[in-house]
Amino acid sequence: MTLLDIEKDGTPSHSELGGGGRVVAVSFWASWCVACREGEHSASVTVAEQDRDAGVMLVGIGYQDGPDSVVAFLDARRRGGDDYRYVTVPSPRATRDSGIFGVPETFVLDPAGTVVANTAGPTTYPRPARAVLAGQRPQQRTAVPVQPPSGAPLGFGS
Repeated sequence: MTLLDIEKDGTPSHSELGGGGRVVAVSFWASWCVACREGEHSASVTVAEQDRDAGVMLVGIGYQDGPDSVVAFLDARRRGGDDYRYVTVPSPRATRDSGIFGVPETFVLDPAGTVVANTAGPTTYPRPARAVLAGQRPQQRTAVPVQPPSGAPLGFGS
């Protein structure tokens, strides 16, 4: 997936996005996302500030959102500093093909670059990144209902 830096020219390199032995939290979000406005973004910025010295990098991917809207959203709130990169995807199809459920959705990568946690819906940010820093594998969590596997009961009625 090609990423474009929101506030700088060009495409950020893998190392600029936390590659090279760092824990990375990748968050798909949008300026129009209610959960992002109500606290998800603020929580992620707090993690960027608190866990910077521990080596955590955050990457915010603007999901189906224009760069102007993202910058206005960040101007109205706050940014996470040098260890929080804001990028966008030039093609909506690329984000759809990535397999995310919607926004917000967060993936945590261990220092080797392996996805070790995925949270669909609002997250309690510090827990997954800190678990990885402590050498643990965080549990997967889905905060929103998802489609059950084929053949599973849907849970409607009695």
